[in-house]
Amino acid sequence: MMNLGNLFYEFTHFNILNIVLHHDI
Repeated sequence: MMNLGNLFYEFTHFNILNIVLHHDI
């Protein structure tokens, strides 16, 4: 369960970073 939470956190961070990157462009 902890591993799943970590994966979700990492995915969310990457998703936010991708959105920010697209918004910056």
